[in-house]
Amino acid sequence: METRKKRLIAELLCDSIDTDDGVDPRYERTSRKKTPNHGSRQLERQAQRALSMALASSADPNLRTLDVVSVQVHGPRLVVRIAPCEDSLALPSVPSAVAALEGASGWLRLAVSESIARKRVPTLAFDLFGFPEGPKG
Repeated sequence: METRKKRLIAELLCDSIDTDDGVDPRYERTSRKKTPNHGSRQLERQAQRALSMALASSADPNLRTLDVVSVQVHGPRLVVRIAPCEDSLALPSVPSAVAALEGASGWLRLAVSESIARKRVPTLAFDLFGFPEGPKG
């Protein structure tokens, strides 16, 4: 019976009644779009920045002609997508690029560890694309 009385009083006080009338705004549930795993996205951005700077400052000419396109977190590893630089004159072959990345993977992982604040540094997995021979990884 009380709800009927409340409705009558609300009809007298309001021109029109909506579904959210009488609901305390503190208790309203709003749908918030949450960013999925903010920490992972931050790690990806930091690792991409660190790897791009490390490749650009490398002494190996095969590494200097490579560019980091994206970094994605997959469990305990970072998958690094690498393509040849657009402005490089001599593109490295896929085997020489793979050999250079495998040889420098410890140094690149160290560069990532210096730029992130984590207890454990993720391992790096490289995905090469955009080379004349096709994708390798």
